[in-house]
Amino acid sequence: NEYAEGHIPGAVNIPIRTLAKNLDKLPKDKPVVVYCRTGHRAGMATAALQLLGYSNVRNFTPAITGWQKAGEPIEK
Repeated sequence: NEYAEGHIPGAVNIPIRTLAKNLDKLPKDKPVVVYCRTGHRAGMATAALQLLGYSNVRNFTPAITGWQKAGEPIEK
């Protein structure tokens, strides 16, 4: 899976299909940054979270591919 292939250090993996079941892992009072491989699913997750009252949620638009291209660290 994408998360196992490499992720931003400290990231929490919540697949979009399980987002509703895992809202307890996402604090409403702190910033939430969402990303995926291309940004498409992260965009859908961002919109869903905003509808659910998460006002400080952002889609990391470079996605994990942009993070890696910039030479930033990843965890496996």
